[in-house]
Amino acid sequence: MLRRFLVSYLLLFVASAALSQRPKLLSQKRLSRSAVATGHFSGIAPLGGGRYAVVSDKEQTPGFYVWHIDIDSLTGSLRSVRSEGYRSGPAKGSAFDIEGIAFFPPCGTLFLSDEYSQTISEYTSEAQPTGRHLAVPPLLGRHNVQSNMGFEALTYDTLGHLFYTMTESPLRSDTALYGPRMLRLQSFSDNLQPHGQWSYLLEEPQLLGRGRTHVQGVSALCALPDGRLLVLERELSVKRRYLGSRVRCHVFLIEPLSALSATVQKCGSEEALAKPQELKKQLIVSFRSRLWPLAKGWANYEGMCLGPRLADGRQTILLINDSQASMGNSLYRLRNYLRVLILPAHI
Repeated sequence: MLRRFLVSYLLLFVASAALSQRPKLLSQKRLSRSAVATGHFSGIAPLGGGRYAVVSDKEQTPGFYVWHIDIDSLTGSLRSVRSEGYRSGPAKGSAFDIEGIAFFPPCGTLFLSDEYSQTISEYTSEAQPTGRHLAVPPLLGRHNVQSNMGFEALTYDTLGHLFYTMTESPLRSDTALYGPRMLRLQSFSDNLQPHGQWSYLLEEPQLLGRGRTHVQGVSALCALPDGRLLVLERELSVKRRYLGSRVRCHVFLIEPLSALSATVQKCGSEEALAKPQELKKQLIVSFRSRLWPLAKGWANYEGMCLGPRLADGRQTILLINDSQASMGNSLYRLRNYLRVLILPAHI
């Protein structure tokens, strides 16, 4: 009897250990059930203590929401979401499109990426501009970015003390030289100056065809505690009549600090236009959704950040989608979701 018990216990232990070595993507949770107002959510960053800053790309002024997100420490499931409301900065005299956000612990401030102006600016915890900006190299300036395909992703690595950003789609100059799949990952030091640059190759597109819109690129970055990065690749195909529209998402792991980088300062020079070392990437998880009357979970994920560690030490990652403020009609409306990814124990 004792032997049978020990064998059963050993098998259970082995099975549990095997499960902890695989990523676990939990089902998406509707934010409307947490009394969070709908929005154009495009980025999320942890502030500590279960609080997160969230940006929405269609607000009247630059700023961010502050949410309290409670995650079960054993299962990783989402318990609740509560919003403190929107912290609004001063009105801008020009157009803007806030897409990414990163918390900067050394100063207790936040940096917001503006896809319209192709700038990354610092704000206080009350969403007031400090006047400081990351020194974006001219090569990555607005003139060299495809329309509405600029700085979508932004994160801060607390170990390496580095900001990381990437344009959503390839630069105009790189498309001409290297094709439609090469992106540049750019880092900045705590002094806000350029630090390093690497090339990143997108997956081959799978949803090309006739339709209203096709978009492929990187929508989010997330720095892990050990200095590695997660990259969220998103491919979106919107059909002319909307039904049948699809989204494919991949989360990859990259290690920029283990690869040689190039610092780029001048646009147009041979140094600036040269292709930096390409990063190797490891697939962590893939998922997709389809817009269909009987499948109402269509979600275009645009934000990603660190969540809490579980009791067993595994790291959680939070993903947030953009519903275009519940775009739709009386028959069907898109929904805002949060989704939890639990990384394997060895990552």
